[in-house]
This record gives sequence, C-alpha cells and structure tokens, in this order.
Amino acid sequence: MTLNPNLPHALRIIREALAAYSGPELELRIAVGLDAAGLLTDINAMGRVDRTEVTPEAVPGPVGDGRPPPDTVLPHQGIVLRRTEPATGPPPEPGTVTRLPAPAEARCARAEKVFEDLVDRYGTRPEVLTVEQDHDRVVVCIRARTLSDWERWLSEIGAGAAEDTRPAGYAQLAFGTRAGVPVRLVAHEVPRLLHAAYQEAVRPYCLWGRVYDLARPLAENGGDGNHWLFLGIRDKSGMPLLSVRGRTELCTLENIVRHSGPLTPVDTGASPPVTGGDAD
Repeated sequence: MTLNPNLPHALRIIREALAAYSGPELELRIAVGLDAAGLLTDINAMGRVDRTEVTPEAVPGPVGDGRPPPDTVLPHQGIVLRRTEPATGPPPEPGTVTRLPAPAEARCARAEKVFEDLVDRYGTRPEVLTVEQDHDRVVVCIRARTLSDWERWLSEIGAGAAEDTRPAGYAQLAFGTRAGVPVRLVAHEVPRLLHAAYQEAVRPYCLWGRVYDLARPLAENGGDGNHWLFLGIRDKSGMPLLSVRGRTELCTLENIVRHSGPLTPVDTGASPPVTGGDAD
C-alpha cells in the first residue's frame, strides 16, 4: 500500500496542535490547521472512487450487511489530499510575494517584535536553547538547571498562576501571552526536577506545574504576604484547605494560587503540626 505523501505534513500539524492547545477547541484547531495547509478536500467535489482503492474487504462490516459495491461513490475514506483552489485570475508573475491578510500580517508583526525582545533580553542566558518565531506566535525552548529557571520563564511568557502545564517526554509545556502574542514554553528537564522536588517534600502536592510542600508555611507575594498553613483538611475533591496563621477560615490551595499567585515556602526552623485525616 502506498502512503499518501501528504501524511508527514498532516502529522506535523496535528503534533503542533496537540502541543499548543487543549480543551474543547483542540479538534477545531487541528481541523483549521489542516484546512489552512490545504490538506483537506471537499468530499462533495470528489469524483468516483477508484474501485482498486475501495474494495468490499476495505469497507468495515461483515459480508452481506449492505456494504456498497466497489464502484459506488463513497464519502471520504480518510485519505488526506492537498486541495488545489480553482484559478480566479492570471498566475502571478515570477518572484511575486503573496501577502497575508492584514489581520494575520499584523499578528505576525507583533510576534516578530516579541521574538526580537526575548532574543535581545535573554538570548545569551545559559538555560536558553532556542527562541523562534512561528508565524503569529513565539516558541521558547530551555533546558532548566533548577526550578528557578522554570519559574522565571513561566513569568516571562506571561503564563498565569492558574494555567495548567503538562509533561511531554523529558520536557514540560507551558503557554502564555506576552504583549498580546501567544508564547509556548518547552522546558527540558522540568519533569525530572518536579519529580525530585516531590520526593524531597514532606507533604507534597502538585498544582499547575509546581510542587508545594504542605508541611511548611506557604507565603504570598514571594514571602511578604499572608502565611498559609495546611492542617490536614481537604475538600471533597482532595484539594488541600489552608488557613492564614491566626485565623480559622479555610480556603482551597487552588483559590489562593488563582487569586494571589504561586505561594513561596517559608523557611522556618520547625514545620507546623499537621493534624487530621489527611493522606497524600
């Protein structure tokens, strides 16, 4: 069987979409990316399917269940074709540059400025591997030496404290926005560093690409704000409930981070007592 020569191109677009997006828009992003690359075809415009490509054996289902004969015009069978748009005018002169639509051109221009700014500011840092412009977004690739590098770049790409991150092999992926431009961070070694931090913590809890040691007081604003304590109480979903030192009100770790940003462990000589029926 001969593979469609467009498959590598389609696979690359799908991989990029899986790495860059998540949630309910993922399928739409993939479809739009394939269509923009000219890799989708209108099944209503397709001609008769070649009987050598579609045989009774190629159609799912047992024999005699109403499968169409091989010369029937069938819907698209999953073959990805490069679409050729009908000519609407004379071909462009050799050397003519096809311009992007104005909105897309403006987005690419903004991405170029962010790309240049990141290169000028951080291109020589030891953890930086590459900074690239990918059309209307920027991709930063680093090799984190410590989790401080990870924290720094989460801030630099504008990733919100409540934005989820996810592992991809030996790297951790994060997504943010800088000056209105989407920025993707590919941080090598971070999964290993997070695992090490988890192993070292007394009462570890992972949330949005960070490991919190619930056995230690956790402070807002880099250590200058409220100190939150975990006393072994969780909500029904298992999310830790914390209280400010000296108060009785409880708040989920999720809500604290969402409203106050990442918490910083407080260096103290002794960890606060942890009570209750907690199980990590």
